Amino acid sequence: MGRRWWTLPVWLLVVAAASAPAPAPARPFDVAVAAARLDDLHRRIYGDLEEVRAAERLNFHRIEGGIAACMRAHSRPYRMPPFASFYRDFTDADLGYGTGRMSLIDSLTAGPRRYVLNERAYARLPHPKVRRQDMAVFQGCADRFGGQGYTSVPPPGGWNAVPDVSDILLAVVRDPGVAAAMRDYPGCMKVKYGYAVGVREDFLMPGVDMDARYAADADCRRPAYLLAMRIVDQRLGPWEAEHRTRLDAIRRGWRERVELARRLG
Repeated sequence: MGRRWWTLPVWLLVVAAASAPAPAPARPFDVAVAAARLDDLHRRIYGDLEEVRAAERLNFHRIEGGIAACMRAHSRPYRMPPFASFYRDFTDADLGYGTGRMSLIDSLTAGPRRYVLNERAYARLPHPKVRRQDMAVFQGCADRFGGQGYTSVPPPGGWNAVPDVSDILLAVVRDPGVAAAMRDYPGCMKVKYGYAVGVREDFLMPGVDMDARYAADADCRRPAYLLAMRIVDQRLGPWEAEHRTRLDAIRRGWRERVELARRLG
């Protein structure tokens, strides 16, 4: 009988099996943790409170200062409006993904706060005072800077620098369980709260009884939201790993803006 040199002794197999590391247990799903991760990713891309305020200040000096210089060059009187931050009353929590988007995965607890903050901010922002006869010149000066005010804050590198998250969102809206849960949404809103909801986005537009509407929406959306956030939780890590280089570049750009605004004083 030939030597079977390739056969391992039984005791060695037992030792090897005993010493092999056990597979890591699956991370339990926590919807609050998943929502916090998504909100944090959104702030990393589109800026936290310190960063968007810094970008506003830089924009103000670039745009309003540029318009003032342009008006002077045309020998037209112009007084720059005082700087006022659009985000004065905001917190970092107001800048997460789950606030103010009217999406399926909006926060269940934020309510209409973001819309209220937006309306208040727009109402108190100062506007430039321009004589009627100077309006055409003023508009031409403003057009040099895209015709937008200083409160419009694109991420570093512009909107094209933002990694596309559509794969995650498509996985959510195409999931059969999520779709089935949302089919129950209109009935829930009608039976439990007396709201006849046609287009959800129209229903949630700022208006009367906003708090009640958003509370009802959160309750009836909860089953679909929980299923959707489980999908987000599963896909977020791989997505971040795939786009790490671009995310890091955006992060550096935001911190550079903070430093530049600090130098302005």
